[in-house]
Amino acid sequence: MFGVSAIFAIIACGVAMKEYVKGNITHEANTSVKYLTKLLALSGETIIFMFLGLSTISSSHKWDTHFVVITILACLIYRTLGVIIQCAILNQFRTKQFTIVDQFVLSYGGLRGAIAFGLAVSMPEIIAAKSMDYNSAIVELVEG
Repeated sequence: MFGVSAIFAIIACGVAMKEYVKGNITHEANTSVKYLTKLLALSGETIIFMFLGLSTISSSHKWDTHFVVITILACLIYRTLGVIIQCAILNQFRTKQFTIVDQFVLSYGGLRGAIAFGLAVSMPEIIAAKSMDYNSAIVELVEG
């Protein structure tokens, strides 16, 4: 309805529906849903890594060390800056503050890799830098 990506739509739906669903299912059903979700997440992660391995050996690659290093450094720097700035803003409104350790975990363990890899794979072939972006996404996924 709003024209957002499927990932964002699923997250928004889950956040909005959580309270309604939890109040209307039994404890056993809640436990089953929790473990089913974990199973699906692990299965999805396995499929992504299998696809990563197969595509690494089956595709033609254009390697540019400078581009890969700059991409990884930029991701690390901007992810860290984003977490620090957002935590500084959020800490003004929270009773339990984000500590430095929390911010480190958020900046190092945030979403990355698989989404970048999926976006790089889905890029149109007419983009000249697709193979370099693809290689950077593989390195970022392996680094994460």
